Amino acid sequence: MKADEMLRELVDRRDIADLLHAYCTFLDTNRPARVAGLFAEDCVADYGPSFGGPIRGRERIERGCARTLAMWSATSHHLSNIRIEFPERDRAEASSYLYAWHRPVDGGPDFHLWARYYDRLRRTPDGWRLAERRLRVAGQSGGEFDFAPIERAPG
Repeated sequence: MKADEMLRELVDRRDIADLLHAYCTFLDTNRPARVAGLFAEDCVADYGPSFGGPIRGRERIERGCARTLAMWSATSHHLSNIRIEFPERDRAEASSYLYAWHRPVDGGPDFHLWARYYDRLRRTPDGWRLAERRLRVAGQSGGEFDFAPIERAPG
């Protein structure tokens, strides 16, 4: 790999990681329009059966995000173990671990989530955008939401 290609990949990795972290920041500051702006127009997001299955399109992402955020008086989303691969120059695949804390508006018990995001991203004229996002859950506490489980090898 040439030096200019290596530099481009490093910048792309940083830009994608920044986008993934911005998603969490916009959730925690209750900005559904900003969350939706991180997605491609023709995106697909799957947060699990409790959230209506796959959501198609940026407008629906914004509406669904606003509905979901209205359930919580505060949230705190934390990403780690971000892995990024580039199957093509203008396409990327990422996975990241998620821990998310939620305080319900109704005063119920705090909700905790341990999960992973599996993302496909593409470069657009406006920068990298999420084309596809899948949430897969390892565990939850304080709630009974129906999520798709993390895939694990048997054994």
